[in-house]
Amino acid sequence: MRILCACSSYWNTQAEADARYNGVCLNLVDPLTGNVAYPIHPEYAGRLAIKPWYENMQRLFHPVHTFVACGTYSNPAFSRLPPEVAIVNSGVFPERPHTNGWQYMACALTMTMAHALDWGDWDVLLAIEPDILLGNVDWDALLREFLARPEEVFGATWYDIHCDMMGYKRRGAARFLHQRTRPNLTEDESVPWLDHEMAAMFKGRAWNPWPEMRTYRQDFFHPPSVHPSNEEAMRWPMVRMPDPSLIDEYLRTQSSLAKPVQLE
Repeated sequence: MRILCACSSYWNTQAEADARYNGVCLNLVDPLTGNVAYPIHPEYAGRLAIKPWYENMQRLFHPVHTFVACGTYSNPAFSRLPPEVAIVNSGVFPERPHTNGWQYMACALTMTMAHALDWGDWDVLLAIEPDILLGNVDWDALLREFLARPEEVFGATWYDIHCDMMGYKRRGAARFLHQRTRPNLTEDESVPWLDHEMAAMFKGRAWNPWPEMRTYRQDFFHPPSVHPSNEEAMRWPMVRMPDPSLIDEYLRTQSSLAKPVQLE
């Protein structure tokens, strides 16, 4: 099974690149885009940084290629990751605040799909962000079932919206890259949210392996979101932007049960 692993990140200086890698908070709010850097929140103490993300990707998935996609431009020379980990850039200038219309995250996703489709032959692209704790999942069984199924992507629902896609076949990556319904950057703030666009784009083409889970977003530091309880989140197969107080127990009791992809 040939797996690509990707996440998104960005930096403008060596110090910012080091901070992302180690999970150290220099500026919680980006001075250029106004984007809040939740994964490096001081209370996370480096546990949702790029360094542990990379280690988890290698341990669980044995990827044939790993890369970081940036919605703006991040100098690859500043990266602390091994040199074989590619840093790919959309090249957008970070000169405006991040909003629904002005979506640097969507630019990073576009770059993710473009690089994956240009890279070579592969079976599964996993786009998993550093702010997600991975729990008790048999990844070998899940990915093999996904490859045997007709759907192009897989992921969880965000309440009633099926939009949190984290696994893509080549056809799913190509659909995202070439069949979008909204631009990444527009002054029209009435365009659909990226979540809604994803749900519409992959309707009937997406598999939800966890239908019993209403969301995996605890979004603890994100004020507009609902924050499900720790008791509920501890039962999830993964938790995005968790309450810092549950992380150690989740890693001990849930993440430790994750089953990696088996080398053939």
